Amino acid sequence: MSPDGSIIFTDSNTDGVFNLSPSGEAKEILRGDPKLRFADFSVHPLEPHWIVAVQEDHRGADVLNMLVAINSQTKTIHPITKGADFYSHPRFSYDGKRICWMHWNHPDMP
Repeated sequence: MSPDGSIIFTDSNTDGVFNLSPSGEAKEILRGDPKLRFADFSVHPLEPHWIVAVQEDHRGADVLNMLVAINSQTKTIHPITKGADFYSHPRFSYDGKRICWMHWNHPDMP
């Protein structure tokens, strides 16, 4: 949830990323791409146009999982880290200066 009460979500019909305001208005952040999937959003506590998320990229022969930052103002995606098989629970610290997450490789589990 964003500091203003907005919720960031994706849907399986469009694969887009949206911002749902407390008033009920949904605005598109990223246009959907059936080969890119996003999940597990966290909004920066002081600069809410920055969103951290898990991204699955199905454009190649193998699925590439990574942690990304989404700028909702410019509608751009910025890779943070990749290389692990799975990423989950990305979160900004309360002051917004750090990001934490979990990652692991198959067959190991956290």
